[in-house]
Amino acid sequence: MRAEILRSFPPSTHPLTVVSDPDSVLGEGPFRDELRARGFQVIDEADPVVLRIAVQQVRPFTTMSPVVVVTTDPLSTVPYDLWQMGQHVDLSLSRLHLMLAPGPLRELSRLQLWRLDDALQGLPPIGAQLTMQSTQSLLLRALFGINCDDALTPANALQWLLEIHARQEPLPKSLATILLNVLRQDSTIATWPLQALMQDQVALSLFIASQFRAALLPPVSVERVESEANLHEASTTYNSDAPQPILADFARDTALQDLVPRLVREKMLSPIVVGAWMNPPDWAKIAVMIDARDQRPDQLKILLASLRESLTSASSTWEYWKTLALRWADVTRLRYMPDVAIES
Repeated sequence: MRAEILRSFPPSTHPLTVVSDPDSVLGEGPFRDELRARGFQVIDEADPVVLRIAVQQVRPFTTMSPVVVVTTDPLSTVPYDLWQMGQHVDLSLSRLHLMLAPGPLRELSRLQLWRLDDALQGLPPIGAQLTMQSTQSLLLRALFGINCDDALTPANALQWLLEIHARQEPLPKSLATILLNVLRQDSTIATWPLQALMQDQVALSLFIASQFRAALLPPVSVERVESEANLHEASTTYNSDAPQPILADFARDTALQDLVPRLVREKMLSPIVVGAWMNPPDWAKIAVMIDARDQRPDQLKILLASLRESLTSASSTWEYWKTLALRWADVTRLRYMPDVAIES
């Protein structure tokens, strides 16, 4: 696209070029700089009186000092004398990208348009006009590395969210809508506060921290998980130190575990401090710092809190009572260690 645009402005050829630029492709930036370097004087005035004055100031038009008159309207709206003597150029996105639906393109920033141009160079030619949805899917893949045809798993969903924030660019509204609809097709991912995670990098980081911490801390009762599962996307706040419902199960999902090094590398997950008694699994050690202090009093506090919570459960299964007995044994062992300082 960039090469095609610049080919429309050959130096020392046309004294006057009249441009229809409804999508502001020629906005301030590399193209304007290149035109000026080629000796063009660019006039971009919406007011017809101001336009006429500016044009008069640069007459006569010559190939040595060519003039470009830019309008966001169709070329037919340009004053007739300018239209008649000028070289006509249409820079609408619908013409520059004939095979793509123009609506999603108009939401892109100028930088995203240039990146799309680079990405399309590495793809096979588009053989037929794409629909709106197909265009949106192509833009997600080309600009954000998100392939909606991939399997919809928590690990892939988390990677897509990471890709959005790694670009440091806003996700256009129509692309955000289609991605949100895709993510909500999975019943587990649909419980995530998706809008907050897509819009706010801090919210995503805190969400990841809470889910990672939940995979390492003792499990909470079923009743508590169910009572906390209804998260409101528009107003969610996170406290990564508080117990969280399991929405991204790092403890069981090996694909999520494989993401942990990337999360640490991209500073989306800060290492958490745990006591040596916790013995974190191998996959989590890159995001864990072992506190050398005596953690047994803290361990006892956590176990007692977990016991209190478990005793409120109405469950009476064998697994429930076996887990309770094991925790009670750990509490008893710590309670009667002679060198463990216990607060009253």
